[in-house]
Amino acid sequence: MNRAFLIVLLIIGILCLGIGIYLLFVSKSSPPIPQASGKHIRLPANQLWFNTGIVLSPGKNFTVHAFGKWRWDQTPSHESGPEGVGYWKGLVVKDAPLASLVGRISDSTFYVGADYSATAQQSGNLLLSLNDLPDAFYDNTGSLEVVVDVK
Repeated sequence: MNRAFLIVLLIIGILCLGIGIYLLFVSKSSPPIPQASGKHIRLPANQLWFNTGIVLSPGKNFTVHAFGKWRWDQTPSHESGPEGVGYWKGLVVKDAPLASLVGRISDSTFYVGADYSATAQQSGNLLLSLNDLPDAFYDNTGSLEVVVDVK
C-alpha cells in the first residue's frame, strides 16, 4: 500500500473516533426507558391534570416512575426532568418545584418527581401534570414517559 492511502485511512479513523466520542458525551438524547410493569403513559407538558385512566381507592398502593425532559415554556434553557427546578409563587402544587411532575387524586395534590410510591388515601382518578402556573400551560413543550403500577 502506498503512503498516501495509509494517511487517508488514518484520517478517516480519527474522524470516526472523534464523532463517536462526541455522540457518546455530548448528545442530549434521553436515557432508554427501563422495562417496567404497569401502565405506560406519554404525559404532555401542556395539559393541566392529564387523566391517566387509573382509578384508585383508599388503601391501594401505587408507584409512579417518570423519565425524560420537558419545558415549562419555549425557551431552550427552561428544560427540566420530573424533579423540577426550583420554587415559584402561584404554582398548581405550591410546595413542589416548578416543572416537576405532580399528581392529584380527588382534591389532594402531591409532588411525584421521578420516583414515587404511596398508598391512596382517597378514591378518584390519578391525574398527573407538570407543575406550572394555572394559566401558563399553553407554551409548555415536550413530554415525560411515565409508568404507573397499582398493587
